[in-house]
Amino acid sequence: KLNLDADILFISGKNVKLKNRCEKYVKDKKIKNIQVFGFSTDVLNLMKISDLVISKPGGATVTECLEMKVPMVLVPGIGGQEKYNARFMSKKKYGIKVRGLYSFKRCLKKLENNPSIVSKMHQRMLKIDNNKSVEKINDLIKKI
Repeated sequence: KLNLDADILFISGKNVKLKNRCEKYVKDKKIKNIQVFGFSTDVLNLMKISDLVISKPGGATVTECLEMKVPMVLVPGIGGQEKYNARFMSKKKYGIKVRGLYSFKRCLKKLENNPSIVSKMHQRMLKIDNNKSVEKINDLIKKI
């Protein structure tokens, strides 16, 4: 409804009901800048072409974003570890934590009006020491 000047890739995962609802909404409203995906095994390449990821702060997603150097807008998660992940990402200024719908809308408008915010988050992420954790995990899996 914000009519953002952005191309949006929406990934619903295995939630077929959500995918169908989103596809219907996009079609009914004739929205051209949103592409809806269901489950994808190509999330890595989708992240490579993304300037920003909007997601709950699950461990895998946060790790992937850190590894790919993609800033995040973090929507409320389930709690526990996700709460700490969101706190870490926002404290380090690798992402922005939002608390609800109003905060989310304000954040998106702010980012649209100030693209340098996302650029600065990305620049900070580029300075993260690359400890090659993904390669190490991959090597370990190959050995097993």
